[in-house]
Amino acid sequence: MVALLGYPLIVQLITSLKSVNSTGDHGWVGLKNYGSVLTDGSFWHSVLVTAQFAAICLVLEFVLGLALALAVNRVLVGGGPMRVLILIPTMITPAVAAINFRLIMNANTGILNWFTSLVGLPEVNWVADPATAMWALAAVDIWRSTPFVILVLSAGLLSMSVDVLEAAQLDGASAWRTLVLIKMPMLTPLILVVVLFRIIDLFRTFDLPFILTQGGPAELTNVASLQIYADMFSGYFTSYAATEGIIFTAITLVFGLMLVRSLRADQS
Repeated sequence: MVALLGYPLIVQLITSLKSVNSTGDHGWVGLKNYGSVLTDGSFWHSVLVTAQFAAICLVLEFVLGLALALAVNRVLVGGGPMRVLILIPTMITPAVAAINFRLIMNANTGILNWFTSLVGLPEVNWVADPATAMWALAAVDIWRSTPFVILVLSAGLLSMSVDVLEAAQLDGASAWRTLVLIKMPMLTPLILVVVLFRIIDLFRTFDLPFILTQGGPAELTNVASLQIYADMFSGYFTSYAATEGIIFTAITLVFGLMLVRSLRADQS
């Protein structure tokens, strides 16, 4: 743990307190980098874009994942193989998925525009149009990550006490009331796991926006990881990028803990 987690974080923290760039190490500057990052409009814009992306993906992935988990659990024959097939998108690396969807969404040769043309809709440059770029980016992540939500929630549904569900039916509870008042509270521990894992994963996303949109158009998909990457490898501001990384990690940690506490409070 010390070697894999502690040492890199300590090195990053030390770097954030110094002035290190492409010309070398210029010594200690204290908290100067933190003051610069905290007043940097570009950094905070990337944080807001990340939060928007995470919110869209998390809500849609959970709703779709729960609906499909409920549907899969009603399959009496072939449920096991179906769960294996559902997991296929998660086996594809984000970079490969992004390349494939970039071809699918290509404005001139993409098959998506061919389908929309069949119903008389105009061609759309999905990844370059300000109105669709964020949704195109979110769609790829939803395609890749919803199977994870399905798998976890489906396992939770399968492990529920049959006696409790039968008692609810005998009491005349409808399917909706059973879901909201019995199944959802029983799934809360697994929902916490899903939400925490997905929040962390969504906040640190890099591959999809880097390949699909490059942060465009007009930085509407410029997530925090892209901003930090640009400052590190394009601007060669090593200390500044390290400081952005530490601040963004702290934001992710605080946001994740707040969300988990909120869900635990709802459970109580």
